[in-house]
Amino acid sequence: MKSLTGTIFVAFLLAGAWGHAETFDSNGTEIRYSVSGSGQPVVLLHGFIGSSEEWTSPPPFLPPSQQRNFETIAESLSKDFKVVVLDCRGHGKSGKPTDQDQYGLEMVEDIVRLLDHLKIEQAHVVGYSMGASLSAKLLTAHPDRVKSVVLGGGGALHAGSEQLAFMLSIGQSLESGNGVAPLIVALTPPGQPMPTPEQIAQNNKMFLANQDENALAKVALGHEQWTVSEAKLRSNKVPALLIVGGNDPLKTSSEATKKLLTNSRLVVLEGHDHISTEMSPDFLNSVRQFLKEN
Repeated sequence: MKSLTGTIFVAFLLAGAWGHAETFDSNGTEIRYSVSGSGQPVVLLHGFIGSSEEWTSPPPFLPPSQQRNFETIAESLSKDFKVVVLDCRGHGKSGKPTDQDQYGLEMVEDIVRLLDHLKIEQAHVVGYSMGASLSAKLLTAHPDRVKSVVLGGGGALHAGSEQLAFMLSIGQSLESGNGVAPLIVALTPPGQPMPTPEQIAQNNKMFLANQDENALAKVALGHEQWTVSEAKLRSNKVPALLIVGGNDPLKTSSEATKKLLTNSRLVVLEGHDHISTEMSPDFLNSVRQFLKEN
């Protein structure tokens, strides 16, 4: 479990803030966001149990000397773009509504409302893991607001797909008091031993520290509203890039989306899993090159 416990997304929640955080009201829910840099706008969407710090802070498990020299994705992109990061509802310091109908499509509309709030007509969108599924739904629901899209660590959700069933199982696990056990098991890299019940309990405690488990359950269950049709993907005209680790269990999702999503290409980072891909220099370089091309 060393590779999992040392590099999981939740570590980013312990890091410091980036830029000046502000909030706006999104249909009754307060959404926290930050903006830095200038140029064409780029919106960064984080993963499940993550926050905007996923993009803006060095991993806290790095030695202090490496943290000082670590260039985050947001910091790097803000040299050439206007970078917008936000805590998706249910995460970080954004609002955490108690009703299920305040998630699902509301999380998609949060992005549109934030663009409206910032008077941005169209933006590049980069999402990772949960952020990728969210980006794919935004792409098909509001293609006029998306200039280009990067789907990292996963693809679009489809009704009846394994990826959707997996997210729903996480929501059900959280509701039943078993935490994010399915996620802990799924993120174990190939070739590594499955976590023991004691390790699952330990990781649950770490993942869910300072988290609202009820809100996270509703976020996971709300994924059912993010499914997209094959027809929508085939009719896509927005440039799209999919990036996934060669050892990522969600590689099959990325590959399936690539086959359906018109005007897209797929980059596989061999030797990387779901966690290490996002922190790889190759991920950042691929994103930067794609954004500059579009």
